[in-house]
Formats: sequence, structure tokens, C-alpha cells
Amino acid sequence: MRLRYRIEYVLDKLILDKRVGLAVAVLSPLFFMGSALYLSGYAKYVGIDNKFGEIVSFISKSDKNQASPENTEDPQSGEVKSAFEEALKPIYTAPSRLFTDDGKIDVELIEVGVDDTGMLVSPKDWNKGGWFRSGSRPGETGNLIINAHYDNNYAQPAAFWELKNVKVDDKLTVLDKFGKSYTYVVSESFLVDINDPNRLQIFENAENNSTMTLITCGGVWLPGQSTYNKRLVVKGILLTD
Repeated sequence: MRLRYRIEYVLDKLILDKRVGLAVAVLSPLFFMGSALYLSGYAKYVGIDNKFGEIVSFISKSDKNQASPENTEDPQSGEVKSAFEEALKPIYTAPSRLFTDDGKIDVELIEVGVDDTGMLVSPKDWNKGGWFRSGSRPGETGNLIINAHYDNNYAQPAAFWELKNVKVDDKLTVLDKFGKSYTYVVSESFLVDINDPNRLQIFENAENNSTMTLITCGGVWLPGQSTYNKRLVVKGILLTD
């Protein structure tokens, strides 16, 4: 029992000794700092090795890969470009619907291409419009090209029956597959002969902006050729904010 009391007495004396307290106060931060270095992987810089080095290296590399990229300078122009420029570019997709505010034109759109002779294919469904997949998409710079039938085999109204009544400054809205809407203002409406050598100019976009070209039959019926002698073309320009 005497030994126990003696030990307790010595411990109490040490605890109350100011010099011991001062030593603990000075050494404690150094102890915790050394522990932090050991666990963080930076211990090798102070001569302490550990088994976490590879994991820390892996995490560091991952952090660098996920870190925000810095701005870069274009070597040709010398202009500083944002590293987010590509990521912030708008995303365009195929159109799904074309309509007017009054509802006289309301057409579901499908993708079409060209046939073996290079002619633009029209939808098999009389009541659907065809979006030329090689043209531009809604809102995108270029020419958004859509064609549809004027009437069916029985001379009944088809998808673009009402296109002849669309006038300059009228508005047409296109919905893309994301549900985003794009409004185009009609800039011109005209007829083109099917044998006009310059008829393909309607697909050009000289202004390098976002335009839309709608095409359907027009003019008079050619019985021997099972088509009309002209094409009605309605062109529009994207309405921007």
C-alpha cells in the first residue's frame, strides 16, 4: 500500500510542477504536427516513411484531373480563351414539331435524306414533315430544311396545305427533341420551277446565321409527271432575344 501511495504522491507532484506543464504545452503541438505529416504522406520530406504514399499520390492525381482547368492562350490570335468554352457551347438536337400560333400548321417531324438520284426524300406519311438530317438543327447556324406534302393522292390537304397562306413576318415555331422551342420569322415566300437551273440556291445560307427553309409543292399539276411544276419555298430567320 505504501508503494501505491508513493506513486500517487509522485504523480500528483509532477502534475502540479509548472516545468512539467510547460514541457507538455511545448511538445504537444510538435507531436500532433508529426502525426499529421505521417498520415498525410508528406512525412517523406522530413525523413519519416509510411505506407500511405501510393494512396496519397493516387488521390493527388485524381484531384489534379478534376481540378478546374485554367484559361489558355490561342497561339495564333494571342487571345485568352476560357477552358470552359467547349463545354459551354449550346447543344442542338433534331426537331420534332413545327407549328404556327394559329394552329393551321402543326406537323410532326421525322428525319429524311436524299434518294439515289440526289433528290430530297418526302415523308411517306402525308401528314408529317421531313427534316433533312444533313442540314442544320433548330437554333444552329445554318439552314434548317423541312419539306412536306401539299396534298395527298386524293387531292386532300396534307401537312403543308396551309403553307401557301403563310406571309412575310409571320412566325413559325420549331420544337426540338429536348422540348426547347425556336421561333423563326418569315422573311420571304416564293415559287421555284422544278426545272430552274438555280433551284438549289434555296438551300444556301449566305448570311451565315440560323435560317429555316420550308418546301412543298406549288403551281399546277403535271398529269404525266405526277407532280406539280413548281415548289413553294418559305424562308425564315431565327428570332433571337
